[in-house]
Amino acid sequence: MVNADEYDVVVIDAANIVHHHAYDDEENLIQSIFPERLKSCIEFFQESGWEVRAFLKQGTYWWAVKNKGMDTIGDVQIFETLRRQGVLEMVSSEHDDMFWIDYAVQNNGLVVTRDKLKTEKEEYERDWESIEKRIMRDWDILETGEFLAPSVPVKDGAERISFKTLRARLNDLENRVRELEQTRNSSGLEVKRTEAQSGGVESDEAITAITHEVFHRLLGPGE
Repeated sequence: MVNADEYDVVVIDAANIVHHHAYDDEENLIQSIFPERLKSCIEFFQESGWEVRAFLKQGTYWWAVKNKGMDTIGDVQIFETLRRQGVLEMVSSEHDDMFWIDYAVQNNGLVVTRDKLKTEKEEYERDWESIEKRIMRDWDILETGEFLAPSVPVKDGAERISFKTLRARLNDLENRVRELEQTRNSSGLEVKRTEAQSGGVESDEAITAITHEVFHRLLGPGE
């Protein structure tokens, strides 16, 4: 079991996560890259209150983008989204593994990988015994793409919330808002907004009243 107080950040070997090894009918290896797997992994730790930083080799990213039309390549736009969120770093070096290894050591990170690091151990002088202690290989990704790591606890003060559930509820709320906007002329909301904006200046009290009425209509009585 991982001690949540022992580490400050989760460091992810992104290439190890996004690659999904499959074989065709003739037992030939199919090169598969699914960014959705990385997204699921990152969300798992974020939902548990962990700070997360993932590292991906630049070549892996460009190969996926170049071949994004293939059935074995997932949604590469996810990579860009994760970069904008500040949780994914692209590494241009051929020795990309050493970047996340050294980052984990310098930032007291828990490492998520299945890589045995045989080449790195032969070519680089590091305290590999200490590094091995911070590597977590007890994880899996289901066929549905859901990341699981039973040995990882929730950080103190955090609650494991499902991002998927929150997104679904937000989408539902947005749909209901659109429906409400289509009927607001008959509901009188448009009149209230016009009054609130008279003279080109919006009244905070009026806008607050409108907001409360909108949410009352969305959520229903007693919610």
